[in-house]
Amino acid sequence: MKKLTFIRHAESVANAGGVTMPHDAIPLSDLGRLQARELATALDVTPATVLVSSFIRTHQTAQPYCERFDVCPKVCPHLNEFSVIDPALIDGLDGAQRKPFVKAYWDDPNIHRRIGANADTFAEFDARVIAFMAGMDDLPDASVIFGHGIWFGLLLWRLLGYTADDAAGMRSFRHFQLGFPMPNCAAFTLTQIERGHWSVRASSSLALRISNVRLDIGAFQEDALAESDAAGAQEALTSWAAYQETGRHLTGQEVRTWLSAWGTEDENAVPACHR
Repeated sequence: MKKLTFIRHAESVANAGGVTMPHDAIPLSDLGRLQARELATALDVTPATVLVSSFIRTHQTAQPYCERFDVCPKVCPHLNEFSVIDPALIDGLDGAQRKPFVKAYWDDPNIHRRIGANADTFAEFDARVIAFMAGMDDLPDASVIFGHGIWFGLLLWRLLGYTADDAAGMRSFRHFQLGFPMPNCAAFTLTQIERGHWSVRASSSLALRISNVRLDIGAFQEDALAESDAAGAQEALTSWAAYQETGRHLTGQEVRTWLSAWGTEDENAVPACHR
């Protein structure tokens, strides 16, 4: 039987209560990056294909896993999370300050309401999930899908046979979604029973393993420093190889003069290399 694996993204800056950012640009938090590494180690599904949404937090969650299996993820816009409110309307607000606005939206459900130019209507969001469902039967066995919490909640709602085509359906879905356990990096196996029909099972063991991930600030900073040192060393080797080939360079004094002018009226463009 065909099986698909769905993974909710690791903890994002927004999940951690960070200040509002554009929906697609919200990155993982430091803890989320550790969760993604742990997930890559724990998830023993050799993927036929890996799908991610257009949002960077799914890309960052999938990256360690894709590196482990040497696969390149494919972007599927149908997986994009519900953008409830235009970020410009809640600019500068943290997670706690955003909650009343989100609650007010769901307390007065309207599938066609749009809160700002860069927000979805619920009907548009629902249509994305329906479009994904239409292609599920054609996905290869062992597909791994990195997505979002509200999105997967609506997928489950529709797989159960419920609809969300009006205010009543939207309200009922929200109650279902809020009561459904969906921690960051939650993993679910979807097994095809027949075309258009799927069973769903959560991975409690993986959820427990991810819940035990803790952010050790000292160790995290050491890892980040090591990555930075490695990148710097590679950059230096690349620059040295280019100098040996072309002889083009800048002197130390030229670089210091350029740097010293930053932020002043005398600031100039990067000086050109010469022989």
